[in-house]
Amino acid sequence: MPRRGGVVLAFALFCAPLIAGDQPKVKATVDVVAVTPVDGVGIDAAKYPANVRRMKPDGSVTAALVRQGASVAQSDAQSNPFQPDIELRGFVVSPLLGTPQGVAVLQDGVRINEPFGDTINWDLIPENAIESIETIPGSNAAFGLNALGGVITLRTKSGFSDRGVDARVAAGSFGRNTIEAADGFSRGGNAWFVAASADDDGGWRDFSPSRLRHLFASMQHIRDSGTSDVRLTLGDTNLTGNGTVPVQLLALDRRAVFTFPDSTHNRAGVLSSAHDVLVGSTLIEINASVRRTSTATINGDAAGDASNVFDGVLNRSTLDQTGFGFASQISRTAGRNRWTAGISFDSGDAQFRFRQELAHVTPSREVIGAGIIDPDSLVSLGTTTRTPAAYATDFISVTPRVSILAAARVNDSRIRLHDHIGTALAGSHRFVSANPSIGATFAVWQQLTLFANANQASRAPTPVELTCANPADPCLLPNAFVSDPPLEQVFARTIEAGARGQRGGVQWSVDAFRTANENDIV
Repeated sequence: MPRRGGVVLAFALFCAPLIAGDQPKVKATVDVVAVTPVDGVGIDAAKYPANVRRMKPDGSVTAALVRQGASVAQSDAQSNPFQPDIELRGFVVSPLLGTPQGVAVLQDGVRINEPFGDTINWDLIPENAIESIETIPGSNAAFGLNALGGVITLRTKSGFSDRGVDARVAAGSFGRNTIEAADGFSRGGNAWFVAASADDDGGWRDFSPSRLRHLFASMQHIRDSGTSDVRLTLGDTNLTGNGTVPVQLLALDRRAVFTFPDSTHNRAGVLSSAHDVLVGSTLIEINASVRRTSTATINGDAAGDASNVFDGVLNRSTLDQTGFGFASQISRTAGRNRWTAGISFDSGDAQFRFRQELAHVTPSREVIGAGIIDPDSLVSLGTTTRTPAAYATDFISVTPRVSILAAARVNDSRIRLHDHIGTALAGSHRFVSANPSIGATFAVWQQLTLFANANQASRAPTPVELTCANPADPCLLPNAFVSDPPLEQVFARTIEAGARGQRGGVQWSVDAFRTANENDIV
């Protein structure tokens, strides 16, 4: 984790050029849906050929997804309310390494799926800074890797739209306390927004506290010819997710845990910047981001042989990840046609370390290490992921009632594995894919629109999956994997048709879809 002082200094340097410029005119907001990862361009939501949902977070991003989203479900494999698994049309996006991820998540156009396993750390999202959430279902080609079941996009607040001070204090059972504060203000064409939050949860089970701290800050500058945005996100969380309990123990005490500790400590710093300029009818957009996360876990388990001198094991792991993202695109409107062409580059570096320590289990079920490390358990793995891509979209208003949206994307992912202990986990892999999509809408009348689409998306096997793909060597990572055959990239193909409309103050939608996977990884 880099020093926060350095991140704050970089934030200040990014912001400096935003203060200068001509006296701007604030643009009116338009209800649009993004068609590319770069968040500045979109189309009228009424003409998007899929069952898109937009929602307000209402305090919790994952709760809003489940309550307001379509085809969204939640499970709690991690046994912690801040680490849920979210399913969109049956595809999972989870914080758990080894879960086959199938949903892309973006915050202000920045991909926040982690490089090592495409996981998502929901606990690191600054929830009181999130202005809106969108789910874009289907195998979306334009949004890049991992959008097999769809895309979740998060948009943060700004000083233009959320002026003034907003604060909230809440307390509840089991030591649950929340303090949130936000302040947004603007002057001329410049706006600033800052949000901070602190959450503490004692947990309803024994020995299961969680602590979360977040800080978000942003600056926006609007001028006649374009906009500039800079955003900084910091997060520090310490979560406990004690595992399953035998029914015999639950019968004695519903709050009991079988063994502890079982904790995850996450830290993150994200700096992003987005700029656009309008030249005639051509819009040029650029965004860039740097993301650094650090995860440390400790997990105590009872050993299988209770007669052994050591009746427990203490598992420790650390995972440091650095991600860099860049995208640039050009959009042009000519008559009824609007096309976009862009390039992107995503880079990820990770260092994973694991060790298992022999331990004792106390009468209170706490696992205490004995200081003896099992040498066969050691893992020290470095990974690099590089994915350049090119994409294009074309939106055509054939008639005032009929519109077509087409997209295509080419990805070239290269993954290298560096085993710092031996050679068993080393390897080099390359995955190239070309994904198309097309959809159409037909406004039958003002209150009824029909839509249909056919699309394809792909994902490359993640570094954590590839380390377990050698059939001659058992997997050394602590996720209960078994040896897999050589892995191919996964393709998902979706066809969908539906209708939506509005009558009075009621909005409704209905659709049917079918998604088929090829080379799925389980």
